[in-house]
Amino acid sequence: MTSTSEGGSWMGSVPWWTPVAVIAAPIALAGGAVLVQSACMAYEAWRLRHIPGPRPAPLFGNIPEIVRAGGSQNAMLGWKAKYGPVFKIFFGARPFVVVADPDAARTVMNKLPNHAPFLSPSVLLMPRQYAQLDDEGLVQLRDGAWRAVRTAWQPAFAPGSLARYSGLMAECADALVQLLSRAANDPSLTVDIHDELNRMTLAVVGTCAYGVDFGSLESGQQAEGAAHAGGGLMLGGGGGAPLSAEEAAWLGPGLVAATKMFFAGATLPRSSVWGLPALLLPAFTGAVRALAAAFPDALYTAQLQARHTIVMASRVLIARWRTAHAAAASGATDAAAPAAPQASAGSTPAGAGDGQGGGGGGVEQADAKSSGSAGGGMAGVEA
Repeated sequence: MTSTSEGGSWMGSVPWWTPVAVIAAPIALAGGAVLVQSACMAYEAWRLRHIPGPRPAPLFGNIPEIVRAGGSQNAMLGWKAKYGPVFKIFFGARPFVVVADPDAARTVMNKLPNHAPFLSPSVLLMPRQYAQLDDEGLVQLRDGAWRAVRTAWQPAFAPGSLARYSGLMAECADALVQLLSRAANDPSLTVDIHDELNRMTLAVVGTCAYGVDFGSLESGQQAEGAAHAGGGLMLGGGGGAPLSAEEAAWLGPGLVAATKMFFAGATLPRSSVWGLPALLLPAFTGAVRALAAAFPDALYTAQLQARHTIVMASRVLIARWRTAHAAAASGATDAAAPAAPQASAGSTPAGAGDGQGGGGGGVEQADAKSSGSAGGGMAGVEA
């Protein structure tokens, strides 16, 4: 370093413009990103110019109007009244075409293979291994892959299949009613209805789809320490091995907490500080995701752990389902074997045509493409 008495400066050999460049470079990069995204937004507005809708603000789109309206539902109702049943909006810089007519929405959901992706700050920020699971889940798939997975899952949502589980669903609803009744009779208790509905959703998914009791309808601290053994019906009617106490204790309270955190991250006020840039700069989602991973805040870390819990729980439950289904199929084959010589031509073994095999095959075919995003869907039945 050259001293000032020698005619130098305290910066020595560092050029005078270096600090300026260090400060100006990030500003220039941010400004360039905003300009690029604004140009993309202008192009999208021009491309969809034939569809009516509210005028978007630069970069923020129609988010300010949604905030002023008190939420998206109020804003959508106002836009429907003004622009009709089909209109476009910009959520940040991302354009969406909203279909607010039931008949038209049914046509869109049944006929069009590509739908708007699930837009959530927490989903946008997930690392690639989780983002890929989202991309290959039923909600995000496109074109032929979406048709294949939808076809595989369709039998599980047919009226006949749902009717078989109506009793289990009613039991879960009754358990929630009893819990709320007890809370109503105790003025000292405070109930988070959103949290309790989340717990009931998990209970329905666990009992109907996997045949296990997560114990998610246990309230408050009881759920944190409870260990519930599973059992009951498996998808397709086969019996499943119960979960161990350790597995049930982890799957129950762990899933309740993880899914609550996951869906909380879907709103900007409870998302990472990186959530807003991810929404406003879709052309730079990869860069924002990398920055979030390099400089995580507490909410990002919590949401990442929640997603990991959901994915691992989904894989455990799918593995349990496969094991129980294989055992049930093996037992049915062994039981039917002595009667095989008397079977008439063209007949099918017992259980082969009752939807059990088809339903099971549908789940096994689809699970690889849904363990991640459908795992998130386990809590909110998002999938």
